[in-house]
Parts: sequence; structure tokens; C-alpha cells
Amino acid sequence: DLDLSHCPVAGVESMGPKGLQKLVSLNLSDCTFVSDLSSLVSCPHLDHLAIGGTSVASVAPLVRLKSLKSLIYDRSIGSVDLKAIGSLTSLTELNLNGSFTSQPGPDLTPLMTLGALETLSLAHTSVENIGPLSECFELTTLDLADTPVSNIDILAGFEHLEFLSLAGTQICSLDPLSWNKKLRSLSFYGTQVKDLGPLAGLEHLSALNGSDTLVESIGPLASCRSLVHLDLRN
Repeated sequence: DLDLSHCPVAGVESMGPKGLQKLVSLNLSDCTFVSDLSSLVSCPHLDHLAIGGTSVASVAPLVRLKSLKSLIYDRSIGSVDLKAIGSLTSLTELNLNGSFTSQPGPDLTPLMTLGALETLSLAHTSVENIGPLSECFELTTLDLADTPVSNIDILAGFEHLEFLSLAGTQICSLDPLSWNKKLRSLSFYGTQVKDLGPLAGLEHLSALNGSDTLVESIGPLASCRSLVHLDLRN
């Protein structure tokens, strides 16, 4: 493993071919001078890569890395090439937090190919339409906090979903979540949600944060027997 986060480096070429071939995990977070990932094609065993806060504009060179499972690409300084990310079909974890802030929000259609994704973070972005994620059936963790998302109908098809954050979104209803029987943690604080009825019967739900919402009754939670953390302040 190699952690170069916050270092004033422009790449990892100095390690030489032999050093790169051994890399399994590489952290280049906040290395603002890093913009080109072409040298990483020499890292056939790279499993985890963090490039948040860098100047990387394209992850196209990573397509050849068949072992890459985790990509942390949050707080990107430049534009993010979603089409190239969609080519990384072996990914199980993708973090794009804070990487899209301009309006209109990005088109997530290129991510339809990421059928192996288990963890996806799109918090603090301008993402509005999550419809293209409908093919990501293996998702267990989804973070949409502080996005302008208002329609979450596709979540009804995510039967493996366990951790979900909808905090600060534009949602008014939790209706689609009645199908997420494996849901363990849900956050929807700061939304316009009024009714907790869809959560009735979610027997694995153990943590719920719905503070600063319009919820009036907690009656539907009576059947959530695993619930141990509940926040409905204000």
C-alpha cells in the first residue's frame, strides 16, 4: 500500500516498473499536481485508488486495470469523465462526493454498466436524476445526501440496499423504500417527508435519522423491532 495524500507529487513514475507492479492500494488524495494517470497502467494488481482533490480529468487509463475494485474520486478539481468511469466494470465501490456542482446535474447514464457496484456515494453533488442507476442491483450502500434528487422510485428495485442517505434531498415520500427489506440505516433529515408508513415492517432497520422533517407520527415504527437509534428532533 502507498499513501501519498497531500504530497506535492505529480505522479508515481519514480517508483519504476517493478515498484508499480506490486501496488495494490494507492492514495493520491489532495495531490493537486496529479493530472495524468497513464503511468498506472503498469499497476496490474491495483485494487484501490483514491484521487480525490486532484486535477485528474480522465480515468480512461484505468480501463486496463482489471483488478480495480474501489475508486475514490471525490472533490475533483476538474471535470469528471463519467463515460470513462462507466468502462471500469469491475468496480464495487465508487465515491464521487462533491465532484459535480454545476447545473444542470450530470447524466448518470454511463454508470449503467457498473452492475457490480455495492457502494456508491454521490453526496454534495448536483445530481438530480438517479434513474440510470436502475441496473446497479447489487448496491448495499447509497449516499445521495445534499443533492437535488426528488424521485427515488428506482430504489424499490434495490433489494440488497442496507445503508441509505437521503438527507437534504428534495424528496417528499419514502414510499419506494417499503420494498427495501434489508435496509438497516436510513437518513432523510432536512427533507419534506411526512409519513413513516412505508417503513413499517422493515425488521432490520436499526438506525433512523429524520430530524428537521414534517413527520408527525412515529406509529409505523412500532413494528421496526431492530430500531435502536432514532432521531426525529424538530
